[in-house]
Amino acid sequence: MGFLIKKALVLILICGLMGFMAWVSFTQAHEAALSMHWPSVKGQVTDTGVQEHWHHHRHYTSHTWAPVVWYEYKVDGKTLQDSRIGWESESFELKDHAENWLKKHKYQRGTEVDVFYDPNHPHHACLITGHGGHQAWMGWFYIGLIVLSLGIVGWQVRGRMGAN
Repeated sequence: MGFLIKKALVLILICGLMGFMAWVSFTQAHEAALSMHWPSVKGQVTDTGVQEHWHHHRHYTSHTWAPVVWYEYKVDGKTLQDSRIGWESESFELKDHAENWLKKHKYQRGTEVDVFYDPNHPHHACLITGHGGHQAWMGWFYIGLIVLSLGIVGWQVRGRMGAN
């Protein structure tokens, strides 16, 4: 298999992966924007906590702590549960900071909360609407990487063709 064909297959694979990541990012940003128009009901916090997330890097391992809120709500007489706080994930380097975030936002077991739910899929809900800017930015970032990758390969192909 020729050098250019191998490069083209790798490029297709990389661009496909980045295209998928862009699609996921734009979908989440769109859903975050739609959530600003979702109806709301009163719900109740059933449990809270913090989850530890480990991040493995090439030469070291780090971790963060993320607040988690589980809540229950009713739509059309049906009891539903969810744990999405909002579209932007909160994470902290220290466990105490994640716990303080929960206290600051008054997410404690038994607390009444406003739950915003997707009218087409009531089992999808959140406590904080909107805030999808990060996902949209990531989508454009992936699109930029695709364009950059295609430009680099095009430049290399043009250089090889000109050398022949």
